[in-house]
Amino acid sequence: MRSLIVLVTCTLVLTACNPDQTATAPTDTPLRAILVTDAKLKTPLTLTPASLLFSALGAEQAQTVTATVQFAGTLTVTTSCAGVVTVSPSLAFVDPYHGTVFTVTPVGEGNCTITVTDKKGNVAGVAVSVDVGDFWTTAAPMPTPRGGLAAGVVNGVLYAVGGYGNGAVGTVEAYDPVANSWTAKAPLPTPRGGLAAGVVNGVLYAVGGVDQDQNTVGTVEAYDPVANSWTLKAPMPTPRLDLAVGVVNGVLYAVSGADQNGNLLNTVEAYDPVANNWTAKAALPTPRRGLAAGVVNGVLYTIGGYFGFVTVEAYDPGANTWTAKAALPTPRYYLSAGVLNGLIYAVSGADQNGFPIAAVEAYDPVVDSWAAKAPLPTPRYGLAAGVANGVLYAVGGSSTVGTVEAYHP
Repeated sequence: MRSLIVLVTCTLVLTACNPDQTATAPTDTPLRAILVTDAKLKTPLTLTPASLLFSALGAEQAQTVTATVQFAGTLTVTTSCAGVVTVSPSLAFVDPYHGTVFTVTPVGEGNCTITVTDKKGNVAGVAVSVDVGDFWTTAAPMPTPRGGLAAGVVNGVLYAVGGYGNGAVGTVEAYDPVANSWTAKAPLPTPRGGLAAGVVNGVLYAVGGVDQDQNTVGTVEAYDPVANSWTLKAPMPTPRLDLAVGVVNGVLYAVSGADQNGNLLNTVEAYDPVANNWTAKAALPTPRRGLAAGVVNGVLYTIGGYFGFVTVEAYDPGANTWTAKAALPTPRYYLSAGVLNGLIYAVSGADQNGFPIAAVEAYDPVVDSWAAKAPLPTPRYGLAAGVANGVLYAVGGSSTVGTVEAYHP
């Protein structure tokens, strides 16, 4: 008796099958087809290959699978693959002499099963695994393109604050990763670019920068996402732009930057939101501007920056001391950084000649070493970064960019 093989995005092909042959699922691999044999007919509905492995995303990665059937009728496809692969069509009429092609396209990482059922209730499944390592995807663009902005994440929502558009702007827009959409929020009372931001107890603090009159400021304003309102706070004692900010144990640390005349500052000042006051701390050994910062296990790490392109220095608030760390492999400034799973990711920025670069490198504080990661698809400097729900978002940059790209480790 003749029967057919069906292709799934795998594509399904025709073959002859032995009606007396009983197939069993292999047990020596986690990716295997599950074959259910009609005991009376002793004729399985089979799919080959038994598993699909994708190492990249996109329609061009589609594969083929062959199904073998005995009886003419409708094949029904069901999956547990939402967000991992797409399968089309979900229904197909076949007979023992002609095959039907199903297309399976990888769209995201994960493991799932594609199941095909014939009119007799025979079932065959193909295990699917999509593992592309770390990768970037494109998210909804920021409505107001800008660079030199700051970002902070509160309750899984990323807030993009200020920056440079046509001069310094006060625009505040919130990105919801679940809905992949942006919403306008109450504007920053003091429009500015080259500022930094930190989040303490659900409140976002916008610190320093350059205002619309080209004045370098020490202004600090606090945003409450629940009330959608801003409150003026005690100003930073040393006005500056292109600084970095990190939060440790509820205290916000403003590190380095440049003054009104472009002089590099080694100043470090700590803001206590409860007392609403600032305290001077140990100076940064290597003053720079356009640096990035990240906090892991109560230690603040400063990365790169102008005239410290590869410099990494770590601040211990308890000891009020700085320590040199392994150098950043790719020299740069006006980069951004985010912390994921105990690693600090240094994202994009400008090289020593001022050109945007795509490099993404991850620093492991435990072993004091760097590793190269998937490069940013859209290289830019002056961008902001924020981490929400285990994903790092690179937002804006290069003066007028609204691009948003999401890094999946």
